Amino acid sequence: MKTIILSLFFCFVTHFLIAQNADSSQFYFKEGLAKNESRLYAMASKNFEKAIFHNPNFIDAYIKNGQANLEMSRVYEANQNFEKAYQLQPENNEVIKQLTQLYFNNRQYQKAID
Repeated sequence: MKTIILSLFFCFVTHFLIAQNADSSQFYFKEGLAKNESRLYAMASKNFEKAIFHNPNFIDAYIKNGQANLEMSRVYEANQNFEKAYQLQPENNEVIKQLTQLYFNNRQYQKAID
């Protein structure tokens, strides 16, 4: 009986923590979008990184973080974000477009063709 109660307790706590992480990632993503609209790209990037920390599979946060990094001329960080988004969702046209532009601008023509 004790093990059943203990198991149910841990299931409840795990469910609560997962739900909280999803809420946190959405909160930081919305904050990042607001900062991005205000052209506060450094603060927006930090918020997008927090959203990614709480939900590592949040593709929109990777894309928006990459775009904010491009606005700040942080090409390496933008490339990392777009590559991670491409790993998670290889059929996303926005990610493919951004990666192709980055590769072409950095004279990595073979990667751009691929």
